[in-house]
Amino acid sequence: AFVKTTINNNNNNKTMPSTSDLPDISTLKLSELKKELSLYGIDSTGFCEKNEFTAALKNARETLPRPTTTYHEVVNEPTEEEIREMEKEKRKAARKNSKGSGSKG
Repeated sequence: AFVKTTINNNNNNKTMPSTSDLPDISTLKLSELKKELSLYGIDSTGFCEKNEFTAALKNARETLPRPTTTYHEVVNEPTEEEIREMEKEKRKAARKNSKGSGSKG
């Protein structure tokens, strides 16, 4: 669920979404850091060190509105490589089925 962010002009009264239900950044794998950063719309392609990813995610969690997609929905989604592999398997199966379906007689 999306939590609305309100910031007062004097910056003393910030209402930000709670991060207590999110996994600790220091325990996340690099792939998990990248996925969560992408939820916030942050391009991490220029990052090299893990501490760059963790600092960016910490900043995003503290300053940006919470993404509407939950963390676990994204972490459990297949990676791009897994998607390509699944598509390749589907194409193989489709070719195999189309070859076997045409019989001459």
